Amino acid sequence: MTFIKRQLPLIICFLVGIVFAIQYYVPHQFSEDMLTEINNWFIVIGIFATILGLYSILHLHAGKIKHQSVGWGFSLVLIFSIIGTLI
Repeated sequence: MTFIKRQLPLIICFLVGIVFAIQYYVPHQFSEDMLTEINNWFIVIGIFATILGLYSILHLHAGKIKHQSVGWGFSLVLIFSIIGTLI
């Protein structure tokens, strides 16, 4: 289990870093197309991660406000701040 949690992510990051480093120094059309495609995927994954993160944080703090847990006022400020930022 430790391999999946520690070594595998490190291996993937290392390999992706090597590919990007090679791509930077190889001025070829395939290299440029690959970079464009990967950047498009990064944008899509980033959008989904942002939506999931917003849902998670709003769900957590809405529960704190609903049950008036310790620090629920800060949760209220956080939710209003997120809404204000989005507007």
